[in-house]
Amino acid sequence: MDRCLRKGVLLALMLWLAPAMALADEPVRLAVSGPMSGEDATSGRAMADAARLLAEQVNAAGGINGRPVEVVTFDNQRSEERARANAREIGDGDFAAVLGHYYSFIALAAAPIYSEHGIPAITGSATAPALTADHDTYFRVIADNDIKGRLAAQYIASFLERERVHIAYEDDAYGRTLMASLAEAAPEVGVEVRRQWAVASGSDGLDEQLDDIVLDLLTADDDAVLFLGTLAGESAGLVARLRDTGVDLPILGGDSVGLGAFPQALEERVGGDRLRDYIDGIHATTYFIPDVGNRAARRFVTAFEERFERRPDALAATYYEAAAIALAAYEAGEGASAATTTEQRQAILEGLQGFDGPASHYPGITGRIHFDALGNAVMSAPFGVYRNTELISAPGQLTPVPNPETMIDLDAQLAAGNVVELGDQHLYATDVVYTGFDLNAIDAIDQEGGTFDADFYLWLRHSRPLDHDRIEFTNAVSEIDLEAGRLITQETEEGYYTAYRVTGTFSHQFDFRAYPVDSQALPIRLRHPANTLERLVFVADDHGMRGAHASDDGGGAARRTEVQDSEWELDRLVVFSDVRETASTLGNPLLIAAENAETLSFSQFNVQADIDRDPTSYMLKNMVPLALFVLLGYCMMFIHPTGPAFVGRLSLGVTALLTTVFQSQRAADELPDIGYLVAMDYMYYAVYAYFLVGIALTVAEHYALVHYSEESYQKMDRFGRQFMPVLMVGILALGLVLFR
Repeated sequence: MDRCLRKGVLLALMLWLAPAMALADEPVRLAVSGPMSGEDATSGRAMADAARLLAEQVNAAGGINGRPVEVVTFDNQRSEERARANAREIGDGDFAAVLGHYYSFIALAAAPIYSEHGIPAITGSATAPALTADHDTYFRVIADNDIKGRLAAQYIASFLERERVHIAYEDDAYGRTLMASLAEAAPEVGVEVRRQWAVASGSDGLDEQLDDIVLDLLTADDDAVLFLGTLAGESAGLVARLRDTGVDLPILGGDSVGLGAFPQALEERVGGDRLRDYIDGIHATTYFIPDVGNRAARRFVTAFEERFERRPDALAATYYEAAAIALAAYEAGEGASAATTTEQRQAILEGLQGFDGPASHYPGITGRIHFDALGNAVMSAPFGVYRNTELISAPGQLTPVPNPETMIDLDAQLAAGNVVELGDQHLYATDVVYTGFDLNAIDAIDQEGGTFDADFYLWLRHSRPLDHDRIEFTNAVSEIDLEAGRLITQETEEGYYTAYRVTGTFSHQFDFRAYPVDSQALPIRLRHPANTLERLVFVADDHGMRGAHASDDGGGAARRTEVQDSEWELDRLVVFSDVRETASTLGNPLLIAAENAETLSFSQFNVQADIDRDPTSYMLKNMVPLALFVLLGYCMMFIHPTGPAFVGRLSLGVTALLTTVFQSQRAADELPDIGYLVAMDYMYYAVYAYFLVGIALTVAEHYALVHYSEESYQKMDRFGRQFMPVLMVGILALGLVLFR
């Protein structure tokens, strides 16, 4: 009866656990719907590859609570009908979420079907406002056209310093809404909208439309900016025609001009050897620019380049972001415990809705993302400019002022041009400082004191004056006087350029857990404490550092940088920007009284020198003696445990143990008082255990020989001689694991 009861309980337990065990093996499936073929296949590939990269990284880390992530692509072929068919297949399938679409008009066609099936959809490119306003399951990880058009108008006035604009726009949901937003905001900032042209991409008369625009511009006797709200191919066709006919007016493009498809399309028309002449100097609003990216952004760029052997564009970044935020929402909404696809979708929707404010944002590679009530990411849009055929951060950016009421000097900032008004919104005119770094040497690495010396070149390029003497190195042991190392100051067409040679001592919290095969990431950090993030942003001068830096993380020594310590060698140099926050109100009474006051944030430029310890000398000094001790410990197993031999065998074990303890203490004296175990400590503890076992076996064999029989002793002796080599192999395996 008891056996039957146990079997029943076991069967019930197995039946209860079976659904959870089966669920753990089922993948979390994400659909990516975009133009996977045809003229827009480059964009579709960027979307799909970004999502696949995220899935591979998550799966390599164990999945989502043990469940793998699977990405399935759907080709909408730039067809609304095809997009609807795909949407129905996705809705009826077991997909937890869908990422897409590339175009606004395609997304709008599929959106009602997604809403009907309750499937969360996340776009990283479709910017038509109606997409999220009219469909409650659609989310957007970028700013929409209402914001982008208004920002473009202000950018023309503040940074391009023009009073007139011509607009060419795609005659679809994307182009019309972008044009309308720009046309509405332009008069508010003193910019006159002159000529407008609607372009119907894919039509038989497209070439004639583009030719007519060029003819109109040839006869336009003004210094207006041309704004391109057209698609990538059409924008490239228009730019090629303009440059060929000698029209050299400034150009500001919408999102499509800031994506990788635009330079590719332009190169196909003019050839790679002439691309620079056609594209350099064109400005564009976009979603993501690597040079201003944080460490996570740099890692994404590196991982994408290694996986797909090409540099990711902004589209790849936003769809990586879309996939990541979908899975983050899946976890936040407890999707892992959902038994059905419908429950998974609901969990993701709840998770996305939970990213609803600055305090509950998602920390992405494009910035901190939180959604408004309509599902739009509350964020600005970066502006870029093409230099050497690549898009880099433009010298000026526009950043929303979160709480204008907290600014004591708002009127003064408006008068100085540091803050601009756009309707009822205030924007910071944010200066970009291109920052370059070239490491000469690292010296005096003090592990006990937690410091190191560095000698390097630092250069700064910016469009407006900047008081360099206020720049501080936040981890410098003592204040560094930049002016003492000034090499050159020069005014250029784009602004100001200054270079310095800097030497200093910097602090670092060494991590010895992997000692003696450890690596250290030695940091050098700088910021401008008088200018918050909204006023000044440091960006890595990737173009300026190209000759001297080429690491997999955005910077590294192509020429050999000297580490003047034979114990260490430089692996790579990492350069990136991030944000340093402070919760202080600085005593500002307006900031104290504000209900939704944000923290003060500062742009911080970071250099990280990754160095590896050379363990050779350490191993010779410590591992060789340790190996000899272990062999000696095994030899004692062949000494008969009786009479004086027993005393000698026992003394040998105790002496070897004490010698090993002394050796470990001597090795520990080479490190500071760190309060945690290092890798080598585990090796010593394993050897301690080895000798204790040997001593215990010696005593046991002696006891068996005295109190039992020769046969008992022989059995125990054979066991010891066989078991001790097993322990030796275990110690060797431990060493291989610790020091691999």
